[in-house]
Amino acid sequence: MEKKTIGSFISTLRKANGMTQKNLAEKLNVSDKTISRWERDEGVPDLTLIPVIAEVFGVTCDELLRGEKKADTSTYYKDEEEGYSAKGEKQKKWLVTSAMSRYKSKTTISVGIALLGFVFAMIMNFGFYRAKAGFFVALVFYIISIICQKIFNNELNLALFNDEDMLKDMNFDIEQNISQNMKKFYRIICFLVVIVLTLFLDAPGGYYCIDLFDWFNFSVVYLLLFAFLYILVHMFIAYPKKVIEVKNDKGDISEKQKKKFWYNHKLKKNCVYVLLPILFITLLAMFLCEFIPFFEPKRIVFDNYEDFVDYMETDIETYRRGNKYYEEYPEYEREFTDDDRIYVLNDINGDVVCKYADENNSVVDIDYEMQDGTVLPISVLTRKEVMEKDYLLFVKNIIFAGAIFAEILATVVVYYVKRKK
Repeated sequence: MEKKTIGSFISTLRKANGMTQKNLAEKLNVSDKTISRWERDEGVPDLTLIPVIAEVFGVTCDELLRGEKKADTSTYYKDEEEGYSAKGEKQKKWLVTSAMSRYKSKTTISVGIALLGFVFAMIMNFGFYRAKAGFFVALVFYIISIICQKIFNNELNLALFNDEDMLKDMNFDIEQNISQNMKKFYRIICFLVVIVLTLFLDAPGGYYCIDLFDWFNFSVVYLLLFAFLYILVHMFIAYPKKVIEVKNDKGDISEKQKKKFWYNHKLKKNCVYVLLPILFITLLAMFLCEFIPFFEPKRIVFDNYEDFVDYMETDIETYRRGNKYYEEYPEYEREFTDDDRIYVLNDINGDVVCKYADENNSVVDIDYEMQDGTVLPISVLTRKEVMEKDYLLFVKNIIFAGAIFAEILATVVVYYVKRKK
C-alpha cells in the first residue's frame, strides 16, 4: 500500500480545487517553487502554515498531517488502531520539534533584550551619573522583552493548538514544556528588575551615581526580600490551589501522577520545615551583628579645647586605596582669613566656651554634652572610620548572603535528588 504524505495530499487537494501552484503560493505568501518542493516531498510546510493550508482546502490539520481525509467513522477507527504511517508520524514530530526549537531561540532574543536594558542601566549610572534614569531605561527594555515573549508565545500556541487533533498521540507534553519555558523567562525578568531596583529606591533625583559596592549591597537585600515573598506566595497561594485540585480530582490526573504528587508534597514540606529555622537563625545572627562593638566606628575624644580646635582647623582629606582608607594632611599650615566659617560651642547656659574654623573635610559628626561652663569631652567621628566600618559591614553582608544562598541551594539540591528516587 502506498504511504500517504503531506506533499502528495497537498497536490491532490490543489488539483481537486482547480488551483495552480502559483494560485496556492499567493494565498500562502510563499513562492510557487516552494509549493513544488512540498509536492515532490523535498520539504514540508512550516508548522505555522499547516492551519492556513487546512483552511484553504477545507480539511483539518490532522487530516493534512496524515496525508488523507477521514473517509468515514469505520475507516477512522481502523486508522486509529493502525496508527499513523511511519513517515507521517516522523513529519509531525519533526514539525513540532522544529517549532519548539524556533520558540526557544526567540525566547533567547527576549532575554537578550532584557539583558541589554540592564547594560544600559549600568551605563546611565556609572557613565552619566543618572541612576534613576537608568532604572527607567532598563524598565522600558524589560517591558519590550515581555511583549516580544508574549508575541512569540501566541505564535507558537496558534501553530500548535489551532486544531484539537494537532498534538494527538504525541509522546511529550508540549503545554508543560511551554509553561516551564515561560516560568524561567519571568524568573529572569524578576531577577533583573530587583537588581536595578536600587537605582530607583536608593538614589536621589538629578545627577547621582550608586557605586558598585552599594549597588551589590542593596541588591542582595532586595533579592533576599523577593525570594522570601516568592516562597510565601508559592507556599500559601499557588501551591495550596494545586493541592486542592488534586484532592478534588480536578483535571486529567492519573493515579500514578497522584502518588508522585503526594510524595513530592510531603518531601517539599519536610525540606521547608528544615530550611525555615536555619534561615531564621542566619538572619537573626546577621541582624545581631549590627550591635557588636567591632562594627561600630571609633570616635576621637578630646579632653581640651586646644587639641580640638587644632584638629578641626587642619585641612584633612580622606581617600581610598584598594580596600583601605587613608587621611592626607597638608604640608603647610594654612592661615585663616575673616571669610572662614567660624563655629562656636555653647555650654548649658548659652555661654560660648569654644570657637573654631571648620576646615577639616574628614569630620562627619561632632558629639558633646552641654554642661555648666564646659562641653568637654568632645568626640569626633571621621569619614575614614565610617568608610572602614561600612566596608566591614559590606563584607559581613556578603558572607551572610552567601550562607543564605548556600542553605537554599543545598535544600533545593536535596529535594530534587530525593524526588528523582
